Amino acid sequence: VMTTDSQITVRGHIASQRGNIVTNIVTIHLTLENSQGEVCDEGEAIYFTFGPDKAKEMGFDSCKVEGEE
Repeated sequence: VMTTDSQITVRGHIASQRGNIVTNIVTIHLTLENSQGEVCDEGEAIYFTFGPDKAKEMGFDSCKVEGEE
């Protein structure tokens, strides 16, 4: 991907989830696209997630997506 492209797009979706009440692991599959929509790279990211109560305790109270009011 050229950094001079007019647009670079990163897309992700949940590839897998595993866990229990103590451990929540989410694997996200990612793609990186150039301004023509061609996939130039792919990868995975692994995240540890918290339940709603713990997230709120840590200061996270909402998550809006693009175009959402």
